[in-house]
Amino acid sequence: MKGIRFSDTDDFNSIHDNINILLLENYHIIVDFIVARLRGSGYDITYKNSSIMGEPRLCKIAFPDAVISINFLVNFTFHNLKRDVTLKFAVEIKSHIKSFGETLRQLQIYRECLENLNSREWRRKTGQQFPFRNIFPVILISPDHRFDGAFISQGFHVLDPDILGISFKEKREKNLDDFQR
Repeated sequence: MKGIRFSDTDDFNSIHDNINILLLENYHIIVDFIVARLRGSGYDITYKNSSIMGEPRLCKIAFPDAVISINFLVNFTFHNLKRDVTLKFAVEIKSHIKSFGETLRQLQIYRECLENLNSREWRRKTGQQFPFRNIFPVILISPDHRFDGAFISQGFHVLDPDILGISFKEKREKNLDDFQR
């Protein structure tokens, strides 16, 4: 993997910026979506809090558009243990899918980095194997739905930007450079 660097230069446009702003303003919608999936896993999980960071570095070559950190209280009733665990989930925004293969490789790198981070966190806090491999740590948000089925078959989840609230196509007064929470 040495030397591989994904560039989103084609995604530096107003559509990408508008979706990114909607994500930063409404990331709680994605958090609710993830928490519901984790609660359905059979573990006694209590949501505590969450945060979002734009363009963080996950590993040497992985820079997704955002990483959502979600803090949970996990209750192991059989062992009478409670542990605080923070899991991370990546969000990649594409205004259009230029290349299915390149986007898939990009998402796979994010998933591998996040699975390693989340597995280490879970094992360190609970002493157990990471049980959520079937819960996707990478979400793709794009208005381009040509490859949705292929991404889903690879274990990724694809969301339309409209899930974040106001249609991203509407004119926005803010731009990403002056975004403030």
